Amino acid sequence: MRILHLLPASGGGTERFVRDIAHCFAKPAVAENRSEHYLLHVGPQQAALEAPGLNKFALLNLPDDVSTWRRFVQGLLASYAIDAVHSHLLTETSLFFLEQLSDYYVSLHDVSFLNPLAFSASDSVPRPDPAWLRRCGAALTRARKISAPSAYLQQLFHQHYPALHAELLLPGIATSDRAKTAVSVEPSLEKPCIGIVGAIGPHKGSTLLEQIWANAGARAYRWVLIGYTGERNFPQADPELDLCVHGPFVADETTALLQQYKVDLVYFPNQLAESFCYALSDVWSAGIPALVPQSGALGERCAQVDGGWVLPMFDDAAAVLLSLSAIFSGDYKARLAEKRRNIALQFDIAVPSLEHMTRQLASFYESDRGPADAMPWSSDEVQQFLRSQLDQFAFRSENIRLARDYAQARADAESLTNSLRELDEVKSQSDAWAATLAQQVEAFRKQLSKVDLDNQSLQGSIAHQQEQITSLQAQLATIQAESAAELAALKDTIIVNEEQINAQLQVISEQKALIEALTPRALRYDRIAAWIPSPIKRLLRAIRNTLRH
Repeated sequence: MRILHLLPASGGGTERFVRDIAHCFAKPAVAENRSEHYLLHVGPQQAALEAPGLNKFALLNLPDDVSTWRRFVQGLLASYAIDAVHSHLLTETSLFFLEQLSDYYVSLHDVSFLNPLAFSASDSVPRPDPAWLRRCGAALTRARKISAPSAYLQQLFHQHYPALHAELLLPGIATSDRAKTAVSVEPSLEKPCIGIVGAIGPHKGSTLLEQIWANAGARAYRWVLIGYTGERNFPQADPELDLCVHGPFVADETTALLQQYKVDLVYFPNQLAESFCYALSDVWSAGIPALVPQSGALGERCAQVDGGWVLPMFDDAAAVLLSLSAIFSGDYKARLAEKRRNIALQFDIAVPSLEHMTRQLASFYESDRGPADAMPWSSDEVQQFLRSQLDQFAFRSENIRLARDYAQARADAESLTNSLRELDEVKSQSDAWAATLAQQVEAFRKQLSKVDLDNQSLQGSIAHQQEQITSLQAQLATIQAESAAELAALKDTIIVNEEQINAQLQVISEQKALIEALTPRALRYDRIAAWIPSPIKRLLRAIRNTLRH
C-alpha cells in the first residue's frame, strides 16, 4: 500500500507525526501492515514530494487555475501509483486537492477546521467561519476516516460537525524505562530556572513572553529558551534578563537539554489552543513539570495527569508571574517533586508511546494493495536541494522563519485586502478633509502674508524709535555733563557765599559784642539826657543835623 500524506511546508508537530508514521510502518515488526508513505509538503505555489524510505524528492508546481486541479491530482496519483491520500491540513490548497477525490483519510492537528485564519486570531479558540465550516464539512464528509489527537480537539470537532465522527489517535513518542523513573532530579541551587521549549511564533505566545521578560518580576528566575522566537532566532544570551536562547534543536535532544540547563519547570505561553503538543510529551518524558494555559489540550492533559499547574489567566504577564511566585514560594522543591511523581505514576497516559500510536494506525488504514514501481523523481541537483530543505534539523533559521510565517503571511494578505476596502472609505473622507485643509492653508498663507507686512512695518517703527532713543541718550549725556558743570559751579558759589556769610557773621558778632559793651554807657547817657530840658535837646539836635550836612 502506498499512501500520500499532505502536510504543511512549515513542518512542526504535524511533520513529526507523519514522519513517525512512515518510519514505523517501514519496520518488519509491522510487516503485516507494512506500507510505503510519501510526503507532499504543500506550499503556496509549489509542493515538494518526498519518499523518506528511498530518500528521493520531486519538485511540483501547483495548479494556478481551479479547473486544472483534477488533471493535476489524477496525474500525480497515477504517476506515483498512490493507493490512498492522508491529509494532515485543511487549507485552501489542500481542499482543492481533496475535492478531486472520492475518499481519503484526514487527521486533525489544529483548530483550522473552524476558521482559515485561525493562526492569526487573537482568541485561544478562533471564531467559527460559517462559509469555511460548510466547505470543510463537504470535504470531510467524503473522508474514509477522521482522527483527532486529543479529547479536547475531538469534542470541539464534534461540536461543530455533529454529523461526522473523529477517532481519538494520540501522537506517540519513543520512550524509555529510564524516563519513567526520572523523578529524582533536584531543582537547581540557584534561582529557579524556567524553560520554554519549541519554535515560539505569535500563536505560540512570543508576544506574551516579551511582555513577561519586560516585567521586573521576571528577574527572580533564570530563563532558558530551548528553541527560538521571531525576535530571538539564534543562540544568544541576555545577562540583563538572565535569559539564554539555545536556538534550533531536534526533539530527541529535549531531555538532555532540559538536564543540561537544570530546568525546574517548563512554561507554555501558547496563545492559540493546542490540539495535543508534542513538546509537552517531550518535557514530561524528561520528568519535568509544566505550567500551561487552561485552554486546549495543554490544560486538558495537565489536569488529567496533574503533572504541573494550569494558568487561570493565560494571556496576562502579571498573572503568569504571580502564578510562578506562588509555585516557587516556600518549600517549592517538595511541590516540584510531587508533580514529578504524578508524571511517573501516570507515565503511559502522560506520554503516549510510539508503539501504541502504531497499533492504532494499523486499524486506521484499510487496503491490501502492494507497492508500485517507476516513479518520476526530480533530477539529482533538485533532489539534493530538497533534501537539505526538508531535513528536520538542516533548516537554516531564515528558512524556518519563512516556513513558519507562511500561514501568517497568507492570513495577513487576506486581512490587508479587507483593510484596502476600509481604506477606500477612509480615502474619500481624507479627500474631503484634504480639500478643507487646502482652504485653511490658503487662508493661513494670506494671514501669514499680512503678518509679514505688519512685521516689516513694526521693524521700521522699532528702528525709528531706536534712533530717537539714541538721540535722547546723547541729549541726556549732554544734559548730565552740563548739570555736572553747573553743580560744580554752584558748589563753588555756595562755598564763597558761605565764606562771605561767615565773615558777615563775624562782623555782626563783633558789632554785637561792641553794642553789648556800649549798652551800659548808653543807659547812663539816657538817664543823664532825661534830666536835660527840652529846649536844650532841640537845640542839640539842630546842631547835630547841621554838622551832618
